[in-house]
Amino acid sequence: MFQIIEEERMRIARDMHDGPAQSMANLVLQADDSGAAPRRNPKQAGGPSWGNSRNSVRNALEEIRQLIFDLRPMTLDDLGLVPTLRSSFKEYGDRYGLATRFNVVGQERRLPGNTEGVLSASSRRR
Repeated sequence: MFQIIEEERMRIARDMHDGPAQSMANLVLQADDSGAAPRRNPKQAGGPSWGNSRNSVRNALEEIRQLIFDLRPMTLDDLGLVPTLRSSFKEYGDRYGLATRFNVVGQERRLPGNTEGVLSASSRRR
């Protein structure tokens, strides 16, 4: 059962990363490029609403990236559970202004993918 759930999490995270997150990243780049043109020619400026749109897209992109991380951090596949947890603790501490510490007892090693996924998911529950 846990393996099925973990495979579905991987699929959703991959689909979100490859789909909407990439599209929104491209929109931000396009908006940045378009925003440069009005600086060269102020008559083409889109006004303050253009800046608000860019900010909205950036915020949405950040939310999608956070959802992807919450579902299954990409670092989990690349680096494993321990580096992912280290990063997660640091990010949590930075976000809430807390001093965090993560200690590993014993030798650091990789676990089977589905085991790392389940442990990672249970550590992110708030």
